[in-house]
Amino acid sequence: MNTQTARGEPAGADFIGARDCLVGRIVGQLRSQGHYVAHIDAHTGQALIDLRWAAQMAGREIDRHTRTYVSALGRRMPGMVTVIVAPVEAWSDLPGAERARSAIEELLTVHSAIHAHSHIA
Repeated sequence: MNTQTARGEPAGADFIGARDCLVGRIVGQLRSQGHYVAHIDAHTGQALIDLRWAAQMAGREIDRHTRTYVSALGRRMPGMVTVIVAPVEAWSDLPGAERARSAIEELLTVHSAIHAHSHIA
């Protein structure tokens, strides 16, 4: 019986299976959308470590280097950060490269605005 958590990862202590599942999801999104977006709990550093590792493995699988972009804490989702994984060559011929560029630029713009506002207050 294949049980999964709400995030679609295998339940239980099957960490390797959970990571492989995450790598597969990232590969699928990189191939179809040109980027992968996740919202993770900012208080669990291991989730970000796992996601960055999976992003590197996904990049290897599609023969691309990946970069992981992380937002500041979100106001709409308190305690959560937005993570975008995109090929370093986001300006390449991958399907969805333009969407990936737009998503990254929007994330960086929002992050810069929040960062600037926090220094003013």
